[in-house]
Amino acid sequence: MKFEKIEEYRKQSEVYTAQQTERGLQRASALEEAQALKAEYEKLMRDSLVGGTDAGTELDELSDKIAAAERIYERKNREYQVASTLYNHTVTKEDVVAAWNAEFKPQFKAEKFDPAASALLAAKLAYIDAFQAYREVVKEYADVKEDVLSTLVPSGDDGKYRYKLEEVDFQFTTETDTHFVKQTDLYYLGNGEPVRSVQYLERGDE
Repeated sequence: MKFEKIEEYRKQSEVYTAQQTERGLQRASALEEAQALKAEYEKLMRDSLVGGTDAGTELDELSDKIAAAERIYERKNREYQVASTLYNHTVTKEDVVAAWNAEFKPQFKAEKFDPAASALLAAKLAYIDAFQAYREVVKEYADVKEDVLSTLVPSGDDGKYRYKLEEVDFQFTTETDTHFVKQTDLYYLGNGEPVRSVQYLERGDE
């Protein structure tokens, strides 16, 4: 889902940046021109003094050009500086914030976040139900086992047979790691990492 208001703001910013970049180039070019004319003026003056020639006319012409170039540079520099204070958008930063809170967030929440949150809650409740059902099954098995043991050994000294009757519950940590949601699973989920306990488990596997 795209946030259209920021796209409008971004386009305005790009236009402004391009215009300001061009103004900066014009300012630099004007400064370079003025400096080049000044260097030419100094060279001509030195050459005329060394050579004993009169370069007054040419120096006056260069002086006029320098003055004109400096005026252009001052104008370009001022344009750049003033433009830096005129960063006025028809879509302001406040407009972006208002559109986010009043338009984008409610739409995003209704269309995407709320269904995801509902699915998360449903999964949590389903896990609780499944875990309780699992515990009931394990207890049912244990109750049947106790009944068998009490029949085999009415005296209660059933140690000989208790461990001969196999258990149905998980016997290894790898099994509980796979089937239970543990703190390490929540850690990986919270950090956006693959949950290692089921990383290589194909969907549909039990």
